[in-house]
Amino acid sequence: MESNRSASNADHMKQMNRSVVLSLIRNEGPISKADIAEKTKLTFATISNIIQKLFQSNLISEQGHGESKGGRKPVLYGLNANAYYAVGVEVGVSQVSAVLTNLQATVVAEEKVPTDASLESTSIVGQMFAVIDTVIETAGVTKESILGIGISAPGPLDIESGVILQPPNLTGWRHVPLRDMVSERYRLPVHLEKDANAAALGEMWFGAAKGKENVIFILADEGIGGSVIYQGRFYRGFNNGGGDLGHGTIDIDGPLCNCGNYGCLEALSSGLAVVRRVKEEVRRGVSSQLSVLIEEDEKN
Repeated sequence: MESNRSASNADHMKQMNRSVVLSLIRNEGPISKADIAEKTKLTFATISNIIQKLFQSNLISEQGHGESKGGRKPVLYGLNANAYYAVGVEVGVSQVSAVLTNLQATVVAEEKVPTDASLESTSIVGQMFAVIDTVIETAGVTKESILGIGISAPGPLDIESGVILQPPNLTGWRHVPLRDMVSERYRLPVHLEKDANAAALGEMWFGAAKGKENVIFILADEGIGGSVIYQGRFYRGFNNGGGDLGHGTIDIDGPLCNCGNYGCLEALSSGLAVVRRVKEEVRRGVSSQLSVLIEEDEKN
């Protein structure tokens, strides 16, 4: 038993080191082995072994030579960006979208379709399959070159089992095993993540929080959510609710929220709340340039 645990820990450490090196090459490449060893504090022998495996996997390639520091010019390694691809999917309240990117997160193809949050989950999943199929077909890549599919969706979620539970703003969803449904269709690894966490990760990798390890992110859209990243990892909290702030009561006499509570922050301040308030004011006779749009929307 102890031997198995030690082997498991060793494998986990190898995977962590590999991820650290690959991330460094992605962010700072082309880069030499010596510079990687210096920045990661791993031994040169460990770096050489990882580089060999990444090279064999076609994830990196040789990309020229660096300046000599007294001996031969060092080989520089960079990400082989177009060797593999990934699909990203966003399940939202008003639309479903998908992108196919290369390993540098450059968008190769994208597609989105409007949807209705009140539809049954099977209908929206069908739309999701359609946009995924479209981006793969548009990009013209082989299925073998796609590493996996990442899905962003409103919570609450069961991250471990890949299940969407009962999102307040997606009324037709109840305990939907979305991860397994997508994996079964495409025969690819699939990861399901809360929308605010996915957005926070994007900011940490490419946006305003790039280079930061501790991040508080607030998602103010049709709903309101949040994410906390501590020391480079999500703080998930109880039932994966870490960072969620949209359904905290701020006015006990406030309006009914889609979650069933009264006076939630989301019920008062979200995009959906703003739309609802504007419609209420127009019905009361308040003059607005939005009146025509609201009338057309309610007719449809």
